[in-house]
Amino acid sequence: MIINKAKINVTIDELKKRIDDFKIIEAGESVYGLYAFIWNDQTQFNLKRSGVRFGCENYTDCEDMNDEDEQFRTPGFRAGYELIKNMIPVRWVAAGNDSDMPVCFCVYINAYDELDVYVPCNGNDYNKKESRAYYYGEKDKLEYNQDEMRKEFFNYIQCKVEMDIEYHVGYDDYKVENDEMKFFTVICNTFDKPKDAEKYMQEQQKRMPDKALWIQIKRK
Repeated sequence: MIINKAKINVTIDELKKRIDDFKIIEAGESVYGLYAFIWNDQTQFNLKRSGVRFGCENYTDCEDMNDEDEQFRTPGFRAGYELIKNMIPVRWVAAGNDSDMPVCFCVYINAYDELDVYVPCNGNDYNKKESRAYYYGEKDKLEYNQDEMRKEFFNYIQCKVEMDIEYHVGYDDYKVENDEMKFFTVICNTFDKPKDAEKYMQEQQKRMPDKALWIQIKRK
């Protein structure tokens, strides 16, 4: 059995509208679009949860950055919208702080009908040993492989499970110790049936509206 972590059969236009309509309040004013989504607290949390340290002071807002500023060239990577396997629309983005070289990720609609992000490891070019973006000038040239990113993302959203499984409802949390943010997982409850897990998750979501709850599938 295959469990999809992404909403399938969605059009690129639908994803584009969801991103364009995304709103946050900044300095008392409404801000919309990709900027609003990237700087939303939940998005920043999800990007940090990937384990790769990089900033978003600068990010791609056009389809091809190769002819732009030298620091932000992304050979082998093209930002913008794409339909993967003819059923999953994504928006590819590359981002980095002023002192960093860009790290790539994609925006998609997850199985809970929410905008989400995924940071691929394969095909991405960052300091894998230290799990961070390369500093500007640290590496002469970045080389990306977007095909490898696509394959990893597709494998990620398709979760193959055995029938003898259990469903863990939980959420990811974090705490700050010595100015360092540390992430940990909280398991709320475990169920044998997916409907029971979904019902419980909905109940818990009302109790904890600030948490992004998830259902994790594991073999017994």
